[in-house]
Amino acid sequence: MKDNGKKGDILFIHTGLSSFVKKDYLLLSKYYRVISHHYLTSKNFSTNLISQIKLLITIIRHLVKVRYIFVWFADYHSFLPVLFAYIFKKRSMVVLGGYDVTYVPEIKYGSFSNPVRKICTTFSIKYAGYLLAVDGSLLDEVNTRIKNIKAQQLIVPTGFDPQQWGRSHEKENLVLTVGMCDSMQRIKLKGIDIFIEIAGLLPDYNFLIIGMKPAAARLVDLPANVKILDYVKFNELRDFYSKAKVYAQFSMREGLPSVICEAMLCECVPVGTNVNGIPTAIGDCGFILENRNSREGSALIKKAMDSSVSLGLNARKRIIEKFSNQRREKTILSLLQK
Repeated sequence: MKDNGKKGDILFIHTGLSSFVKKDYLLLSKYYRVISHHYLTSKNFSTNLISQIKLLITIIRHLVKVRYIFVWFADYHSFLPVLFAYIFKKRSMVVLGGYDVTYVPEIKYGSFSNPVRKICTTFSIKYAGYLLAVDGSLLDEVNTRIKNIKAQQLIVPTGFDPQQWGRSHEKENLVLTVGMCDSMQRIKLKGIDIFIEIAGLLPDYNFLIIGMKPAAARLVDLPANVKILDYVKFNELRDFYSKAKVYAQFSMREGLPSVICEAMLCECVPVGTNVNGIPTAIGDCGFILENRNSREGSALIKKAMDSSVSLGLNARKRIIEKFSNQRREKTILSLLQK
């Protein structure tokens, strides 16, 4: 196998190539030979056990030749890679994305919601070589939960391509939110319940939820001005971002939400809750909901809808300046070259 001048082997472990995970895979593949392992997650014990065995086989097969182990999220799938890296003096990086540092007891959400999961997550975070958090709030949270973390901790936000995301339509009186939603837990986690309540208070505006499954939609009462779409293609998503004057994210927990940043690049005026990376993304280019209250939220939606075109332009400028792909690439490569 020709190495084409690449610098060494990286074992890249993930639970699925979502857009932000795929970006890191492609980034690393430009400079290193990347061995990708997809860990299939499941609530079923047998399926998880099989996934652990497959992961163990991959680690044993490639451990001798790899220089680095790179894992997206701390969870069941990060325990063995970090353990083997620690024992055999390999360099490991674990990316903290949000759910892996948190626990929301009212909806039983987060890696700390299950005793076994908590053990795997705690060990991974404590003994990784590097922790790369997409937002500083995640490091604050994890250091309150886990003491004496040995890993070097860095804030490395995800990056976005302004050429990929940009406005292509005139803005409409449309309020948009995007997020995978297939259960009541996800409805509450992503703030869809608040979004729907606000829509009911603002009948003159159109509201759109992208990513809500029909089964989840049956769990709530949708006002007449709310539409849902289960799935849209990339070009369609960009079109919806372009048309929406306001993008809303009323989540209970987040990392650095890609959807807010993508929407801001398309000149949406963002409105979001004051949790984790949401205010980091929004800055002074939108509106922050301090309390998850529908009346307060409806007032902010109206302000965002009445705001000038310049606020949307400033939102795009903010993402370009603060969350570039180049910045993340430079940081990760510098760590790998140490």
